[in-house]
Amino acid sequence: MKELREKLRARLAEARAIFDKAKTERRGLTSEEMVQYEAAKAAAEALKVDIRSAEAAESERLDSAPAIEFVTRSHEKYEAGDALGALVSARFRFGQDRTAALRWADRQYGSGSAQVRAMQQSVFTSGGATIGENFVGHELIEFLRASAALRRAGAREIPLINGSATLPKVTGGASAYWGTEGENITPSELTTGEVKLTEKKLTALAPFSNDLLKNSNLQVDRMIRDDLGRAAANAEDSAFLKGDGLGSKPKGIYYWVGAAGRGNSAGTSLANSRTDISTSLNRLGNANAPLVRRAWFMHSRTQNYAGWTLVDANGNFAYPSLQTPAGGSLAGAPVYPDNNIGITLGGGTASEIYYAEMSECFIGDSGTLELELFANATYVDSGGNLRSGVSRDESVIRLIRKCDFAMRHAESAYVLENVLWI
Repeated sequence: MKELREKLRARLAEARAIFDKAKTERRGLTSEEMVQYEAAKAAAEALKVDIRSAEAAESERLDSAPAIEFVTRSHEKYEAGDALGALVSARFRFGQDRTAALRWADRQYGSGSAQVRAMQQSVFTSGGATIGENFVGHELIEFLRASAALRRAGAREIPLINGSATLPKVTGGASAYWGTEGENITPSELTTGEVKLTEKKLTALAPFSNDLLKNSNLQVDRMIRDDLGRAAANAEDSAFLKGDGLGSKPKGIYYWVGAAGRGNSAGTSLANSRTDISTSLNRLGNANAPLVRRAWFMHSRTQNYAGWTLVDANGNFAYPSLQTPAGGSLAGAPVYPDNNIGITLGGGTASEIYYAEMSECFIGDSGTLELELFANATYVDSGGNLRSGVSRDESVIRLIRKCDFAMRHAESAYVLENVLWI
């Protein structure tokens, strides 16, 4: 047992040394350091499992009690984010008792499961559970990649070290000149700048039936995961597309491109739509934006209008590639329908279309997650109505993460405004 603990301390110290070095030098981990860091963390997790097994065997020997059977449920296929629901269930059942939560998770999910690993990284306090970087970086982020449009589109993800990250960028390029033999070469040089990401607090609130939370069921865990994940994904997309950057909000694409990167739609006809598409393509092309991962973002009604309403003179669909709920493609780039893009009603009906180079879009993540459960709490629902958890037999779960969004170059996206394709 002592030897296992010494090995565990050595592996944790190795991982911490790699991370602390990057923090001291105020930079992210290099690819080589990331491999070393992940290897050390994986070895540490494996040693924790060995230590728990040894402790269980020792307890059996001393107490002459039947051994607890730890099984990994191979028939259950776990998915990204499953551990999020399990953490909520554990908090509901055991409050601050992390040891009891671990024992329950071992029996319920198996000692090698993602749920148990998440419990091991959690710090249960009077305020809730704080979950470490490894869980957030692998479990929740993988789930968000499948839910949040900008993550699915390929926005680049970077860790926030000490709450921030700095991205270098080229603001002016070197020039080349022709000359004759013996003529002095005209000098030129690159000019550079930087973009800084600073953590902003993202919160999500979701009420759940107490009867539901009492159930030990993988499908219940996934329902909790889906509701919290959906709330976080919608909040991300809303902010990363059109957050104004004021106060605690990230600045989204709409404000990164500024007035120079926006233009009004030409109209609703087929000819107008073609003008809008070519304008968007030309804006990024003329700015020499990279051509790595282009993507369109539009409201689902805009997508449906373009896919099912716009036809040519012969009645043929103009954009049949958009006739799919998943989004399809337009001008060779994938389309991501996102109803976080507003539709203005009232004095007119209009929306927006975003065209962006995703390799120039960055999501910074602090790597921690906080979960807090408020038993029988009073809350305000999405419609602004006050709800009583006591009378409704509900509890409220709050999720807090810290992240930010930035663009390396504002010219790498274009926003069409006043789009009437709806």
